[in-house]
Amino acid sequence: MDLFNCMRIFIRVSEVGSFTGVAKILNISPPHVSRCVADLEEHVRARLIQRNTRHQSLTEAGVKYLKNCREIIAKVDEAAQEANRSSVTPQGCLRVHSDIEFGIEHLPGLVATYTSHYPDVHIELTLAPDATNLIDEQQDMQIVLCERDSLSSSEMIAQYLGGYSSVVCASPGYLGRHGVPLGLDDLRNHVALGLNGERYQGALLTAIGEQLPPLSGGVKANMIQTVRECAIAGMGLCILPDYIAASSLQSGRLQRILPQIQLRPQSAYALYSSRKFLDAKIKTWVEFLREAVPKQLTESSKIAQNTEYFAHAAS
Repeated sequence: MDLFNCMRIFIRVSEVGSFTGVAKILNISPPHVSRCVADLEEHVRARLIQRNTRHQSLTEAGVKYLKNCREIIAKVDEAAQEANRSSVTPQGCLRVHSDIEFGIEHLPGLVATYTSHYPDVHIELTLAPDATNLIDEQQDMQIVLCERDSLSSSEMIAQYLGGYSSVVCASPGYLGRHGVPLGLDDLRNHVALGLNGERYQGALLTAIGEQLPPLSGGVKANMIQTVRECAIAGMGLCILPDYIAASSLQSGRLQRILPQIQLRPQSAYALYSSRKFLDAKIKTWVEFLREAVPKQLTESSKIAQNTEYFAHAAS
């Protein structure tokens, strides 16, 4: 028995006063109407309608049950309308999980722009180094950074947001003291800054596949922005994603070195759990990211690749 549908039919019977009349209105058979009322009576173990060939009327139990049915159906319809509004109008809390580096560098500005267009949405940001299970962590979507095609086995819907690379750089002061490395062998005489756990181990490759030789270890940190600031302070050279390095290269606080070295490209993705009946706030947020993020990453890449910001050895 479809309880809610039977309740709706019972309400219509009480209003119309005839099984046949309700059947015509709803375009169903009179026996179906009778069956629904009988199923309800069996369900509640009480007679709801007194009926004979000429007349029908609600019993005392039927009057009380009718009142409750109307309240219940009103709540059900209200819940359905509320759920439908969430799929049409962006509103409510949007929970976003993001890679720390990308989150710090880009999300404040992106969130400000998005919420200016959709003021009924408020965003909760969680920044963490690792991807998470959206359902377990009760997140609506997440932004992940990884190598291309590494999400092929993911059960999530993945929307590509853009690509980026990395650059090797150091401060002008550091290069003035230690010299500008012109090739891989020159790196042996330099101090390397990096991340705890060496997340970028092996990321630095030349076009012919040579690997980075061992460097003297300098400061390590758990955030790439801290590595960048240590490099700006003249503590060593480092590998930075171009979107992290761009502003410091443009201001002259860092200079790019070894432009001939090719670095593995990385990608940014928006992940969410379902394409069907997607909540409006998730849909509009992902669409906004797909438009805004590629522009930001492309601009950063243009700055990082600009020869104006390369360091050159003194002649």
